[in-house]
Amino acid sequence: QIITNTSVWAILNVHRFVAQWNGLYDLTAVIGLSNMLISSALMPIFSLFIFALFPIYIRKYEMKADVSQLLTDSIRLYSVMFLPIALIFYFFGKDISDIVFVSKFENLDLIIGFYAVGIFFHEMMKLFNIKYHLKNKMNVEMGISIFMGAFCLILSSILIPKYGAIGAGITLLTSILVLILCHSFVKFEHVSVNYFLVIRTILLSALICFIAYSISFMLFIPQNIILFDFIRIAIYVFISYMLTGFFAKNLLE
Repeated sequence: QIITNTSVWAILNVHRFVAQWNGLYDLTAVIGLSNMLISSALMPIFSLFIFALFPIYIRKYEMKADVSQLLTDSIRLYSVMFLPIALIFYFFGKDISDIVFVSKFENLDLIIGFYAVGIFFHEMMKLFNIKYHLKNKMNVEMGISIFMGAFCLILSSILIPKYGAIGAGITLLTSILVLILCHSFVKFEHVSVNYFLVIRTILLSALICFIAYSISFMLFIPQNIILFDFIRIAIYVFISYMLTGFFAKNLLE
């Protein structure tokens, strides 16, 4: 488990070391700031929901119940609840970076967006991977994580020197998505996920968030004033969850 966690940590943090190794010190600082902001803002919220579910999975599995449906529904509910929050940092990255960090850091808003979406999927992965703990197959999880840690290091070494901040963001998000994809090929009886339903829910929720952002963007709200930045974000959140509630049946049925 220590090796697994170290490998996953590397996927989230190796980019700044690669940037520093290549002499991109401004990018190293930006990646560090983004990691600090997103980790402190989003991880506690997402993790609280996830860890609250673990005892339920364990109890039902010990009762010889099939937890596949519960697991699928939990991941879909996680998506509907938290994707709008993650996308705040993607849609309003510039506003948030200006609010939190008064100084102007080039590409900070871009990295913040990638990190927010990456952390969303990273925490979701913990729900997918509960199967290893229930089946006592952590060695499989460890092998996949080590492979993906090496993959992320190689991809970072290729993309960051060439594309800078965009390369770091693409590496982070690609590594996490490929990691989830690798885990999806490992299936155990009574602990499986309906990936079609999960993907459909994520896409529909993302579409709702985009509609909410488009509406909030089109409203006449003055720019470059902190108070109005908060107002625009609040409108986006309100519309996102209002539409989510309206289409809840289609999202989660």
